Amino acid sequence: MGATHCVNLSAATGPFLPARIKWFDKTRGFGFVTIFGNPMDVFVHMETLRQCLISDLQAGEAVAVRTGEGPRGKMVTEIRPWESVMMDDPPPPEYDVELEDTDILE
Repeated sequence: MGATHCVNLSAATGPFLPARIKWFDKTRGFGFVTIFGNPMDVFVHMETLRQCLISDLQAGEAVAVRTGEGPRGKMVTEIRPWESVMMDDPPPPEYDVELEDTDILE
């Protein structure tokens, strides 16, 4: 991933949550993430990546996300590399896990 922060934070609220990229298709401009402890996939749009200075995502990649309500339900509003969030803004205690050791993709 590219940068470690998002340029437009206006839609991002709440703590960063640990997640993994389920899949992302750069050509189609969207994909889904799986947030640890949440059975539902969350939509991520290419525009969010652009705003966060990220050019692409790979399946299985560890990230941290903030979510909000989009036109069709919950969506990612901010995304960062997992390592950068652990240094700058750790997740709340209920997400105190080693993301590398968790299997949140099914």
